[in-house]
Amino acid sequence: MAMNLVFCLFVILLFVSIWLFERHYSGATSGAQQPLTDLEFSREYLAGKIFFNVFYRGYEDSWKTATLQFSETEVWVATGLTEHPGDFVQQYEILEGGILKFYIPEDDEYTYIRIFEATEEYLNLCWSDSLEEAQACHMESDEYFFFDRSCAEKFIVGQDQKEQPQALPEAEGQNEEQE
Repeated sequence: MAMNLVFCLFVILLFVSIWLFERHYSGATSGAQQPLTDLEFSREYLAGKIFFNVFYRGYEDSWKTATLQFSETEVWVATGLTEHPGDFVQQYEILEGGILKFYIPEDDEYTYIRIFEATEEYLNLCWSDSLEEAQACHMESDEYFFFDRSCAEKFIVGQDQKEQPQALPEAEGQNEEQE
């Protein structure tokens, strides 16, 4: 009887060890995740869409916005949230794996964008200046394409409120001690 119990504990320990080993080497302990959607960019998907881009610029410690409007072959881009983007227009490409590629003159570089997560309100994006980084991205980012301008605006207001320090609640009995 005791031998069967020891054997069962050994088997359980073995399975737990294998699970922990696989989890560690799959990146699950480092915060890495697989993309949460199978949705990929395509010309058919993009044609006629307007996205309200919200992204965090760490070196400026602020949220930025842009608007992108797509046809089947071109993207119109404007700084800020607007209904009529047009600061610049150019061709875009869809690469293998549904990665969107286009040139951003302001940054003087190509950008590569992959969808990480899709919700009813936005796409969470892997946005990089390197194709390899966009392909390998397995983490949520602070880069979004919102489908609706008002949702993008609400998101920004919510983020601004998070950054402001919150007042601490008054401790119970504090007023009694002061009297």
